[in-house]
Amino acid sequence: MVRREAEKYGLTLSGEGISVGVPESSSPRRPLRISVVIPSRPLYFWREAVAGIEKSKAVLEKEGIPIQLRYSYHSFPQTEPDSLSLFSALESDNPDGLILFPVGGQACRGFLEKASIPTVIFNDTQDYMTPDWFRAHAHTAFIGPDGYGEGERAASLIASCGVDIRSLGVICTRHNSSAQVSEQRVKGVCDKARELFPEAQIFHIELDPTARIAPSTLAQRMIRCFDGGDVDCLYISSGVTHIACAAIEKIERRLARPLATFVIGHECSSADRRYLMEGRQRGYIKQDVYTQGFFALKDVAETCLGVGQLIGRLYPSSIFIR
Repeated sequence: MVRREAEKYGLTLSGEGISVGVPESSSPRRPLRISVVIPSRPLYFWREAVAGIEKSKAVLEKEGIPIQLRYSYHSFPQTEPDSLSLFSALESDNPDGLILFPVGGQACRGFLEKASIPTVIFNDTQDYMTPDWFRAHAHTAFIGPDGYGEGERAASLIASCGVDIRSLGVICTRHNSSAQVSEQRVKGVCDKARELFPEAQIFHIELDPTARIAPSTLAQRMIRCFDGGDVDCLYISSGVTHIACAAIEKIERRLARPLATFVIGHECSSADRRYLMEGRQRGYIKQDVYTQGFFALKDVAETCLGVGQLIGRLYPSSIFIR
């Protein structure tokens, strides 16, 4: 099996594994064609993932395994028509392997359950992608962050700020079948916060995952939370850390007094840096999406060649403290 798959791509097997030498009678090796489907925003985050994928490509090609990558950037979440168009195009391309940030809709699930090409579900999952689902679809595996662990680390970061937490606000997206990592973060931060701050009141502000929110709109949602006293900390599960900081400034102007509320979030965009410098944001949790990208391509390529297999990988995220 391994020999047949290796010869399919013009490789030969030595006693120690793949030989990069090409037999004199062989034709030029056909590159492995790998499709990569990821979001287009935020650019700073996905650019790092692409850098990891490209580094993995360079390493594989140095070992004699040519790779042809086809990137497809999309807005997420997708509508069902957009999803149907995407997976129709993937079927037509007929790649050897796939790295896929999972989009919503039945088209995605139908494609994955019908296809048999090695596929890494990249960086996030959908709600039906349970351990049993992955076992039943052995051509797939998840590579991404440990969402629950990220939430626990966020709670530990909050505790390290030296504030007696009596009120903790959690800003999160409303249930979204295609954002399971964010939901696991919220569970992790709440479980750990109840352990670290047993007397604290924890409240949630849920946002629409399909709509952008302005600081003034978020301030209107948040200001009621300050009726019974100040909120000590706001935890942002994804995406709107700087918007939450700007919303706090608007609340300060409405109340005509400063607030000691500090913010903890995930990743660091250019818009977040001002609030880190000023101390409103005390720190953040950062994924190692570069390494996720590196091993996503490595695992898919080796599985295509029959010299490896897809393995689910969870990569721990780092704590950055101001």
